[in-house]
Amino acid sequence: MSKTDFTDEELADIDRLEAEIVTLTDQMRQRERGARDLMEEERVEEGRCFAQEIFELRQDKLRLETEIMMRRNKINRIRLGVALM
Repeated sequence: MSKTDFTDEELADIDRLEAEIVTLTDQMRQRERGARDLMEEERVEEGRCFAQEIFELRQDKLRLETEIMMRRNKINRIRLGVALM
């Protein structure tokens, strides 16, 4: 299928999903950077530990990765002409 084979609604959905992927990717990178920064700041011998915060950032990063994957899958289904459920 070429771009001309899609309906206006499908093209709008693809554009919206791609924009969401960009936003989610930025958020994911922020979580990754935040976790890395906290790991660098940790000083266990001084009692400065951020295990819970690092865990939460990593967990949120994984959630964002899943959200991105779901949107990519939706785009692929639209491009392949598979009905969305």
